[in-house]
Amino acid sequence: MKNERKGWLKKAGNRIVDITQKKIVNSVINSLSVPEDVIRRYLIDKNIPVEIIGFIIQQLNEGKKNLTESIKEEIKKYLSALDVSKEIQKILSKMVIEIKTEIRLVPSEDKKYKSNVKSTINVRYDDEEEK
Repeated sequence: MKNERKGWLKKAGNRIVDITQKKIVNSVINSLSVPEDVIRRYLIDKNIPVEIIGFIIQQLNEGKKNLTESIKEEIKKYLSALDVSKEIQKILSKMVIEIKTEIRLVPSEDKKYKSNVKSTINVRYDDEEEK
């Protein structure tokens, strides 16, 4: 019974962390899209001193810059670690190319043979490795 409670608490804790992280990410994304003048007007309406408003705007701009830089660095790390030739090789190794060719030799009027060729090509991906 205690293990079940601990498991439930752990799941609930993980869920809370997930929700919190999503809320933080969403609020950061939303704050990136809000123009500076809108934030400034909102803070002025709340009767916040101009010096503090300037500091808040400066911190928001720094946060946007730092977030953009960290996202850029993470993408750069991911792309530099990506082995493109290996990924292409994986894709091609799952590809099956089926070629059917039918050749008929048909006699002609001058006692020579003409060839009649029909070909079909079918490309598909073999997902048996993943199963």
